[in-house]
Amino acid sequence: MEESHPKPPKGMVTFLAMLFGTLMFLLACNVYLFLRSERIKGDFAYSRSTMLRELSSLREAASRGDATGQERQARLDFLQREIKTKQQELETKQRQLEAASSRAARAAIEAKVEAERNLVRLAKVAAEREQQERHLAREIRQMKEADSVAGSKLDEVSSEVEATRSELHTTLSDLRRVASDVEALSGLVATNGIQLNALKELGVRNYFEFNLTKSNYPYKVGDIKLVLKKANPKRKRYTVEILADDKRIEKKDRTTNEPVQFYLASSRYPYELVVNEVRKDQLVGYLATPKTQMARN
Repeated sequence: MEESHPKPPKGMVTFLAMLFGTLMFLLACNVYLFLRSERIKGDFAYSRSTMLRELSSLREAASRGDATGQERQARLDFLQREIKTKQQELETKQRQLEAASSRAARAAIEAKVEAERNLVRLAKVAAEREQQERHLAREIRQMKEADSVAGSKLDEVSSEVEATRSELHTTLSDLRRVASDVEALSGLVATNGIQLNALKELGVRNYFEFNLTKSNYPYKVGDIKLVLKKANPKRKRYTVEILADDKRIEKKDRTTNEPVQFYLASSRYPYELVVNEVRKDQLVGYLATPKTQMARN
């Protein structure tokens, strides 16, 4: 018998997929926040560089005397406003970046906690699986031991089956021989009481004598019923109705000492009705039935 191992629990695959997805999400968030921070710093550096160039230009113009004091003051005021605006924008973006970083940090902490919980679950599942494998291995050992014991018992049962089969063959042979004897004797007809007693002494069939008169009521003979429909003493002919298996079987215009055979569902061998004497509205005879009742297939 091949050893089989239990499949990994379905929940383990799901936990691993969730853990991997969470880690990838956190990695993507950190990369995004880093790129955004670098971009903000680059914008601020560019704006600062631009304003410094403007201030440098303004100082050079002032040193050369190219602009009036009023123009220089206007440009200086403009640059100061620009610097202040840029600083405010930088502070706003810095706050947004800090808030996003804080959210990302909280998400990372939550993801870490969830990952730890998943790892605990996975460890528990792994322990359960290991226990199941040990249990399965123990069952396999027990099954192998049981197989060895069952093998010896199977040999004993096989010998008993062979003996039973031999006895069955012998019994079937006996039954076939009996059936052959019954078939051979089914053609023997007793025409008088002495012959009927001789057939009874053979013990192969059951014999029921009857004296049937014409009536509206069935007359029970053995395990069947008979109804005399017509009797003709001069021609020695008669007509009877047989009631068996909830059916009516009419045997019409039969003669004396004629074996009238019919079958019932409860027997594979025929029943035999013999009328030895036909009188006016009366029949005298016997019914032969098989001793062995075997239902027909």
